[in-house]
Order: sequence, then C-alpha cells, then structure tokens
Amino acid sequence: MQKKGSIINNYWDLKEIKIWEYVPEKKIASDFKYKEKNILRISTNLSQDQILNSFSDPRSISIWSIPEFIKNLEISGFSATRHKLFFQNELSRPLFLTAMMLIGATFAMRYSRFNQAGLLILISVLVGFILFSLEKIAITLGQAQQIPILLAAYGPPTIGILISLGLLLHLEDG
Repeated sequence: MQKKGSIINNYWDLKEIKIWEYVPEKKIASDFKYKEKNILRISTNLSQDQILNSFSDPRSISIWSIPEFIKNLEISGFSATRHKLFFQNELSRPLFLTAMMLIGATFAMRYSRFNQAGLLILISVLVGFILFSLEKIAITLGQAQQIPILLAAYGPPTIGILISLGLLLHLEDG
C-alpha cells in the first residue's frame, strides 16, 4: 500500500501513517513513541475545492465571500496572508484614488505661467507612478510578512494623501 491521504465525504482517509505520541517516561529526547497504522479516518470540515482555492489567486474569489473564506482558511490551518492583504488592499482602494486625485489637484491648481503646464503634468504623472510603485513594494513586503498587513494596505494611500494635502495647503497659503 502506498502512503497517501485523500478527502472523501468530510473525512481524511490516510493510508500507511505513523502517529507520534509524547510519552514522558524519562527526561530525554526519546520520549516520543510512534505507532504505525494502515488506515486512519479523521473528520474534517475541508473540501477539496477549499484546499485548491487556498492556493489560487485571491482575485478569483468574490469580494463579498473573502471574509468567510479567510476565516475557513485560518480554522483549517492554512495561511490566509495573501487573502487578508488582498481584502484590505481592496478596501483601501478609495483612499488610493483620493490620493491620486489630490496629487493631480496639487499640480493642476498652480498658475500655468511661462508655459509650464506640460512640466506640471509630467511631474504629476511621475509622482503618481512613484505612489503606485510604493504601493506595489508595500504589498510585496506585506505578502512576505515583513510589515503588518494594515500598513501594507493603508500606508501608501495615507502617505499620498498627507503629502499632497501638505503640498496643496502650502501652495494655497502663499
């Protein structure tokens, strides 16, 4: 018989397995004993589709069902970092669009004397690309769990809003 496991009717069917048990007989490293079994059935709330979806792209799941899907992944023991980050990033999308609008407004509200309109448009587009690149870097760091998920999702839009508001208020003041 070959070592394998499969999900059939809400049960894991495991074949040719070893079960390790902790038996504190002595205080040494060999306190673990194992038993070999040919077949073991364990009940589960997982389905094959849920396992396959946990490895798929989070964009393939409806935005409305992601919170429940994240909860099921965490209960099942799978990592839900990508799905959490995707969900938070989608929730922060209006803030990102607001930051882009404020960047455009900052450069569009200046006087276009001396034919500087083209330069102002170019600078506005470049700042937008920088903010977009910053968002992609933050998402990558969030997926690698180098920074918290909320910082990865809400940090770049917040930075863009604060900097553009500061610059806008500075230009309007004087």
